[in-house]
Amino acid sequence: MGKTVEKIRRHPIDRLERQPQGMLMGLSLALACLIGTIDFVVRQDIALSIFYLAPIAIAAWFISYRAGLFISGVCTFIWFQADIVAKHYDFALLPYWNAAVRLGFFSITSYLLATLRKAYQREQLLARLDDNTPDKKLPSILPVSQSLRCPKYLSQCQPKN
Repeated sequence: MGKTVEKIRRHPIDRLERQPQGMLMGLSLALACLIGTIDFVVRQDIALSIFYLAPIAIAAWFISYRAGLFISGVCTFIWFQADIVAKHYDFALLPYWNAAVRLGFFSITSYLLATLRKAYQREQLLARLDDNTPDKKLPSILPVSQSLRCPKYLSQCQPKN
């Protein structure tokens, strides 16, 4: 049953990984516009910043850092437009400062996600190429509980005299 739950839970991510980059970019732009429309309609002091991270995460994780950076700029621009209409600022440069800070936050998030994705892909590749795994069907990086039990097929676990 555990494998079924994990398979169902991973299914949307697997589906996104199989999509072409153009479709993922379109999805990111559509999500950004949808969130911006909601932000514009609400017109209150409700911060929707966290929701703008969804299209940024899709672009940065599934496409590239540059795509994530582009969507970060789009999300910042959409948020800025919704914010200008909804609020009146006493200091004229304050909305521009807020937009710059938000763009910085979105850009850093995009960079971290893209870097994490590259590290994850590299780790998967190294796990498949690990020479210590005698049977390539077995995972090369065993959970700690299994490695402490020292399975029979791992000769390096045997104590040396």
